Amino acid sequence: MWNRERKYDQLNKTIQVGDESVIFLHLGDLHLGKRLHEQNLIEDQKYILDQIFDIIQNHNVESVLIAGDVYDKSIPSKEAVNLFDEFLTNLSKMNIAVFIISGNHDSGDRLNFASKILNDNKIYISGIYEGKVPCVMLSDTYGKICVHLLPYVRPASIRQIHHLETDSYIKLIREVLKTLSLDPENRNILVAHEFVTSGGALPERSESECDPIGGIENIDCSLFRDLDYVALGHLHCPQSVGSDNIRYCGSPLKYSFSEARHKKSVTLIEMKEKGNMHIEQIPLKPQHDLREIEGPFLELMSNAEKTEDYIHAVLTDDTCIIDGLDNLRACYPRILKLTYNNIRTREDKIIRPVESIQNKSPAELFAEFYDLMNNTPLTPEQTAVVIKAFDTVDQGEK
Repeated sequence: MWNRERKYDQLNKTIQVGDESVIFLHLGDLHLGKRLHEQNLIEDQKYILDQIFDIIQNHNVESVLIAGDVYDKSIPSKEAVNLFDEFLTNLSKMNIAVFIISGNHDSGDRLNFASKILNDNKIYISGIYEGKVPCVMLSDTYGKICVHLLPYVRPASIRQIHHLETDSYIKLIREVLKTLSLDPENRNILVAHEFVTSGGALPERSESECDPIGGIENIDCSLFRDLDYVALGHLHCPQSVGSDNIRYCGSPLKYSFSEARHKKSVTLIEMKEKGNMHIEQIPLKPQHDLREIEGPFLELMSNAEKTEDYIHAVLTDDTCIIDGLDNLRACYPRILKLTYNNIRTREDKIIRPVESIQNKSPAELFAEFYDLMNNTPLTPEQTAVVIKAFDTVDQGEK
């Protein structure tokens, strides 16, 4: 079955496959080069891409859909580019067809580099929207499958390309979707990087999905009613929107502590005759999990078992623990973040000076800061020590 002969032509032409249904793997939001609280995740990403490659081999995948945010930054690091190059090279050696679009974190121009040459190796990239959504046609025993590649495009670009004046993002995307070469007799797949809602109901989001330039607009899933499968990127939690065939595959790794409870996976789609497909989530196991732990400092220290997971520790102590992060690192060597959940933080107490800061002495400002951090004011004895210390500094400066 998997040694069948294929003929791969240029973009907008046909990829001939054998007499069986086509199996796709839906990926997205790789965010290669990501750093989490200054922790370089490149080794974690290499580990998970190796795992994904094994899934591709073990499940006889013929085609991979990558729905944007290949990189975490528009100018990716050398190690991120090398990692993606290695991944694509391994897929190409297996004769796998790969379909890639840009996301809001990517530079479409950079992602497009050498795309015409890569077409000859069954790697199809759509990094820039130029007025029409390109299509790659596949053919199997059930007929044709058209894979439409819609890169991430900002509203201003759509307005300029299509000479529109509307500010409605839904209307703008509707205009873009009109460029799809949809034949209702064929099976149509759209790869897109969008924030999709269903009748106003919001999908699950996480804090790591924010657009660094200022937001990504939402569109309703009803715009995709004529498509057989919509492979979405942008949201990091695997989920469907409106119907099973409109799906976010989610990110392969947890990229913020708001994702700590996510179950990461990749999505497998077996495309049979029109109206008949099988969708399955294949779980992923990270090299280092990402977890949140909460409790008093002494309890977290005494109950800890050394773990290689990335940790966010939430202390419930009412006073700030001196060198808390360094001390916890003895039990949690990969701790990345320390915060507090106590009376002060629950009240969201912040400094709100009733008079200008310029009119307050350094000792008064320090007293306010101490109260903020420890939820208790300085004692008279401590206040005297602080005043004396600042007086000493002032005298030294004079």
